[in-house]
Amino acid sequence: MLTRQQLSKFYADRKPYLEEVIGKFEELPAIYPQFLNIKSTTSGWVDTATISGFGTFSSKPELEDAASDDLIQGPTARTTIVTYAKRNAVSQEAIEDERADGIIASRLPLMMRAARTSQEILGHDLINSGFSTIKTPDNVALFSASHINLSGATYSNLGTSADPGGASLEAAIIQLQTMTDDRNMPIFQRPSKLLISPNFEFTMKKVLNSSLTTLAATNFSNEANPLQSIVSLIVSPYMADEDAWVLFADTHNLNWRWRIQPENWSEPNYVNSSVEIGVRFRCAVDALDPRGVVGSQGS
Repeated sequence: MLTRQQLSKFYADRKPYLEEVIGKFEELPAIYPQFLNIKSTTSGWVDTATISGFGTFSSKPELEDAASDDLIQGPTARTTIVTYAKRNAVSQEAIEDERADGIIASRLPLMMRAARTSQEILGHDLINSGFSTIKTPDNVALFSASHINLSGATYSNLGTSADPGGASLEAAIIQLQTMTDDRNMPIFQRPSKLLISPNFEFTMKKVLNSSLTTLAATNFSNEANPLQSIVSLIVSPYMADEDAWVLFADTHNLNWRWRIQPENWSEPNYVNSSVEIGVRFRCAVDALDPRGVVGSQGS
């Protein structure tokens, strides 16, 4: 049986490697930060409230007071931070039979990969469940035709029921650019990113990269293509619906909130003569405003 000193030395010798793996994990490209706002918090929850802007100005006759206006407060929301963690024990037998750091070298990278996948699933859940269970503070699904602003008017950020393509993207851009705020004033949103599944990567690359108009997915004319390079394309295998897609404006309010970024958890267990390796992080996602995004479930 390994002595306390032997187990401590085993752990100390491999700790630099554990830290190196964590560092390499942080350098790996992630998809969800490409379309979510990445923020940090110092508490276990985040409280927010919907607040309207001011209305348009009215003329002020000479020597008369300016018209008074008040902000309107709408629904509130609380985002609760969740802890995610996983551990694995390297047994005494595995330590005794180890060859060239094979035990930790094979296990920790796999655990880090599982951590990254878990983050991607969480971040993409705002999209994948945005047509049903993910709701904005108005208690309506993130992508819906029944949103109500604080002035009482209804509006939609639900895109046309069509697969990603030139016509559906044009319609979504118009829908995005004509959205108004809670005072029914134009927001002046500019299309920025388009999130799709790999199934439509080549179709949309043709739509966005061609210098000629895309009348259909494979039909081109000699007219200039107004969609060329208008948005950047994000292709993600984490889209649950292969023909669903989301258009993002340059500003929106879909957020990823870090409380604790992934940290290495590793320590010797002197009771059962093992070394435990693990990963832990704390985070949450929220959708605080349906404006700034247009989503479609495809055809």
